Order: sequence, then structure tokens, then C-alpha cells
Amino acid sequence: VTERNLRATTASTPLPPHRDTAVVGCCSTRTVSRSRQKMVNSSCEEPATKRARTYGARTDGAADSTCSGPASSEIPTADRQLSLSSGSTVDKCRQLDEGLAATFRRGDIRLLRRAWVLGAPDQRLPYRQVLEERERRGELPLLSPEEAAALLECGDRSIGALTHPWYSPGDPDPVGVKLKILREALLVLTHIEAIFVDYASLFQHPPKGTRTEAENEAFKRALGVMGDVYASAVGTTVLQIKEIPPRPQEFDGELCLFGLKAGVDEAAVCQALSDLSTEFESCDLAFESTYGVVRFTTHAAALRAKAANTFSELCGGVDTRYNERSYDGRGDGEGGRDGDEGRGWCDPPRALCTPRTSKGVRCPRATGAASRAGLAASYSCG
Repeated sequence: VTERNLRATTASTPLPPHRDTAVVGCCSTRTVSRSRQKMVNSSCEEPATKRARTYGARTDGAADSTCSGPASSEIPTADRQLSLSSGSTVDKCRQLDEGLAATFRRGDIRLLRRAWVLGAPDQRLPYRQVLEERERRGELPLLSPEEAAALLECGDRSIGALTHPWYSPGDPDPVGVKLKILREALLVLTHIEAIFVDYASLFQHPPKGTRTEAENEAFKRALGVMGDVYASAVGTTVLQIKEIPPRPQEFDGELCLFGLKAGVDEAAVCQALSDLSTEFESCDLAFESTYGVVRFTTHAAALRAKAANTFSELCGGVDTRYNERSYDGRGDGEGGRDGDEGRGWCDPPRALCTPRTSKGVRCPRATGAASRAGLAASYSCG
């Protein structure tokens, strides 16, 4: 994998004891210090201190909400001064997370347990309902709702909030690379003890099915506060995966039709494809509950059908079933692929995590929160 790039982004004013920004690469870890503005290579660096934490120590489902840091003598002098002088700042930031903590306690959003991510035999991350079924069988992939709220309230950014590109609808990682990247990152980012990943943290439509009514209500409530996961000044560390693996062969020539209109059938698809009839192969309009799939003999034919707006009268949207669009944009032929303008961060991280993003988008809530808390209102988009 040649494009791997996972970034951990935090506010300009550091909260001890971890660094501002960590860039995890293929062979080594580079740390960026905003105070010194220089790169330091640290391939196998150990943290200067290890924090003791009593939350989640029990395995019987009960949560202990007490969080404790290292002894004062173990904290570097500069960090100790910050922790002693900034109590009111951290308290103000914690107050901004009260709504998110309540959502965690209700169980609308669940967090992946660090130990499970590192030790699970899975090569691909399961969706939430599968994880909860395994939880009922005695496995511990997720923090309990109380554990998640307690960890957020510690205010030490020990929750990782992942923003990442979905490679296909219904499954963000059909290739199976993201869990490996997360595991490598956690070995470096030792302060992170739980992770928010939308696919595992929110209820999803199961294959060939839909969420239950109760799951759908929880999903809607979670969407209402999900931006706060990325915007939290002291509760979370934002992680960004930009990796776009090459398209697997089984996705060649496939287009997804979203929001199919009533009465659309295979005959309507064939009629719309009259100019591409020799390259049309098949269609499955019930491929998933939320979209159908049209297959062509070549991927180039599928791209021509998409560019020609062939299905505009049949559905609300069309895209390839495997999304190869890059994060930051690329030129034609770069990496053996067509050029594109990039997709950038998805809306919640871009609008809420960054008071001012690289695209000039301002977020009054996050900017005001940082200002009221005495933090520098500047984040890196990566």
C-alpha cells in the first residue's frame, strides 16, 4: 500500500502528555511539534510516561468512571505547569461535551475498545449490529455506554475519532486495509484508548436489509451530535485515513443507482442504455435495500454511462460501486489512475472539527468553543 497516511490532529494548545500531531507512515512515525516547527524521526518511540486508568478495568459490564493520570513527579515540568494552570480551561471544554456524553450514555453511539482492535482476529471491521451480537456472546469489542461517557469526561483526548473515505456504499472497507492501518496507528498513539468509527459506532443497514425502527431512531439521534465527536476540544483526537487502495477486480464495470424512482425495472434500464447496449451486461435493482447495481463489460463503459448522465430519469444519483476518488486530488496518470479534484474531509469533520479549514470554511460553534475555553482556534486539516 503506497498511499497510506493516517493523521492524528489536535488543537494548537497541547493537552499533556501526548504530542500535537502524529503522522503515521509506512516505515516510521514522524512527530510534529508546533512549538519547534520541525520534524523528528522516531521509528519505535516509547512514551515518556504511561498513564494509569481505572475506567473499564472490570469485565463484568460495570463501569468505573474514575480516571487518573500519572503521579505529578512523572509529568514533564512544562506539561505539569499546563495541567495546573489550565484547570478552568479544561472544565469549560468538558462542559461543551455534555450533550455528547449523554448520547454515549444512551448508547446511540458506541466506541471500539482499544484492546479489541489490537487483538481481534478480524481482517475487516464488522458493523455495529454484528459487534453487539458478539458482545452478547461474551466478547468485549465495545466500551459500555457508561465507560464511553466516563472516558470522554476525562478530558484527555483519549478517544480517537476516525474520519475516512468509504470505498463502497454499505461497506467502507471491502478491501480490508483500514483495520490494519488502525492497529499500526494504535501502537504509536498510545494515549488513545477507544475509537469512534461510524461503521462500527452507529447502527447500519445490514446486507439486503434495513435498520429496525428503534435502530433508525438511535441512528438519527447519533447523527444529530456526531459532529461533536470531531469538534471536542479535550475529549477526542481526530484520526484521518486517506488511503485509497486500487479498485478490486470484482468492482470493475459496476455502477450504483441510488434513490431509484417508483416503477423502474430492468426494461427501463435497457432503454436508457440504448447507446451502450453492446456494453451493458446485467443489472440487479435490488442489490441492496438502498441502491441497485448496473454492470458493464468494461469499467470504461461504466464511466462513460456515468458521465453521460444516462440514468438521470431513473434515480436520484449514480456512482461507481468502488469510489477511487482521492482525498487531496491527483493528476492524470498519478498512481496509474485518472486525475480528480479530491473528495476532502466528509462534512462533519470539515465543518465541525476545524474552526477554519484549508478550504476556508469557518465553524462558529467550534471557533467560539475554542475561544471561550482559551484555546487557539486553529486546527490542521491534514
